[in-house]
Amino acid sequence: VSDGQLQRACLARALILRPRWLICDEMTAMLDASTTAALVTVVEDYRRASGAGLLAVGHDRVLLERWCGRTVGWDELDRG
Repeated sequence: VSDGQLQRACLARALILRPRWLICDEMTAMLDASTTAALVTVVEDYRRASGAGLLAVGHDRVLLERWCGRTVGWDELDRG
């Protein structure tokens, strides 16, 4: 089983429950560009259809800004 197949299976298992929130931690890590695009499309379509919220953690700032209405980076946190 490839990383992409495993990620798709995990996402399908989560979406079958029709969650109100998706919590994605590095969901696209180690995936090629076409698999990443497919997963992003599935998540965006689900959110659009269901109104679900998304909490996403990752290193791809461009993708996170596309997915989420608000992003926070480590450099933006007050560590005082």
